[in-house]
Amino acid sequence: MNSVFLRGKEVFYEIRPSRRARRLGLTVYPGGRLVLTLPEKADLTRIPRFIHAHSAWIERSVRRFAHKKKLPGGVKDYKENREKALALIQERLEHFNTHYRLKYGKVTVRDSRTRWGSCSKKGNLNFSYKLVHLSPELCDYVVVHELAHLKHFDHSPEFWATVAETIPSYKALRRELRTLVH
Repeated sequence: MNSVFLRGKEVFYEIRPSRRARRLGLTVYPGGRLVLTLPEKADLTRIPRFIHAHSAWIERSVRRFAHKKKLPGGVKDYKENREKALALIQERLEHFNTHYRLKYGKVTVRDSRTRWGSCSKKGNLNFSYKLVHLSPELCDYVVVHELAHLKHFDHSPEFWATVAETIPSYKALRRELRTLVH
């Protein structure tokens, strides 16, 4: 483990050599872990200067990711939970659609890395299988969020009013969802 001092605080970082990388890179992971990606022919004397040049970004990112929780994942977890997630999502869609009465197309479950759900212009709904790892309230919020996009394909006040019809605590749930990482 390597370290550097930024504004009087010692910041630890890992070095990950990479054959594919063309330049130095920094990544902050959940828990605030900092990783420096190092191209094969990188000048090692540039590392401290590079880190200091990005110190403001590092501090912001570490603060933002330090409190985030990482959910289970991987190919095995996806294979074990995909069908369970699809059944759960379809059941929750049917439950909430008794209120909304909206028409939707295909429902798919994927191993999405950045989104909990999405809605296409054709009315197809896509969800992360990791919804099975969320609390029932968070899962319901994601399902209703995507269902509401069938009525309002934006995040307008009307969209949020539609979500609030069945999930009045959507603001708190949205904040909680942001503390999780896929």
